Amino acid sequence: MRRRRLDVILFAVGLLVASAAVIVRLTPPLYEPFFAAREFDAPGWRAGDRLDRGRMTRDLESSGRLLGLDRGQVLDLLGPPDDRTEDSMSYSVDLGHRFGSTPWLYRLRVEFEGRGEVERVLLHD
Repeated sequence: MRRRRLDVILFAVGLLVASAAVIVRLTPPLYEPFFAAREFDAPGWRAGDRLDRGRMTRDLESSGRLLGLDRGQVLDLLGPPDDRTEDSMSYSVDLGHRFGSTPWLYRLRVEFEGRGEVERVLLHD
């Protein structure tokens, strides 16, 4: 009798967890209505916060407008990076994704080739 009751409870808990997973997966994230992608504009990027930059990131990445620019031109366009190495600059951006209540930040990484021109623009977390 006790074993049967435990089986029923475990089945109910499993069903509840599976149902919650389906609901969470099918429900649009809460941030989407508040996150509106927009076209890149240099003054807005330089003056904006991580979320402002995040809204412009897809346009900046997909447009190819950074390709072929030198370091000075990138600095003029984007301002100082959050991190830099000998062959790259990185800018922290908020794409609106959350981990609990904390923003899940991404990096827009601008990579330079041997002559010092932008070769690649990557977005990673």
